[in-house]
Amino acid sequence: MQKHHWNILFLLLGNAIGFFAAPSPLNYWVIGGTWLLFALFLSIGISLIRFQYFFKSINYLQNGKVLLTFDDGPAEKYIPEILKILDQHEIGSIFFVIGNKVEKSSQIISLIKEHGHLIGNHTYSHPNNFALLSQKRIVEEIDKGQVTLAPFSEMDEMLFRTPIGVTNPIIGRAVRATNVSVIGWSLRTMD
Repeated sequence: MQKHHWNILFLLLGNAIGFFAAPSPLNYWVIGGTWLLFALFLSIGISLIRFQYFFKSINYLQNGKVLLTFDDGPAEKYIPEILKILDQHEIGSIFFVIGNKVEKSSQIISLIKEHGHLIGNHTYSHPNNFALLSQKRIVEEIDKGQVTLAPFSEMDEMLFRTPIGVTNPIIGRAVRATNVSVIGWSLRTMD
């Protein structure tokens, strides 16, 4: 059961206790407190992918290793310089790229692959309202991104990162329907 389901059960139980207990002012505090905690956990679950509130995500590596990731590319202007720095320091990375940008810059994806880095799906068009889309539209964004990236990925399983890192139950259902491995983070640069 997901954390979101446990939170809903907590809400129902708290409300039931508040409604069905002997009438007193304490009932309102129980109900209000229950709703407040429910909203707090829901907010954390929506905004922090590492909380794994709606679906599982990989946020840490074992053995204390660090995984560096980049989102929203490929940006032809910056990728060659980034690759040069990564090569100098012998650092591997995952580049989460947007499908429609890949269609315009497939040679830069090939360059990333030549340098030994992984490519991940960051949707086809990175809609800013991603968290408000229907499950069908989210699945389409993920699937179309995967189709675009298929020639560049030798992995059986596609790595995926949600735009802006937000989550919700609809995104969770879409992630499970598309069978992608979600990569989150433990430290976000907010750049």
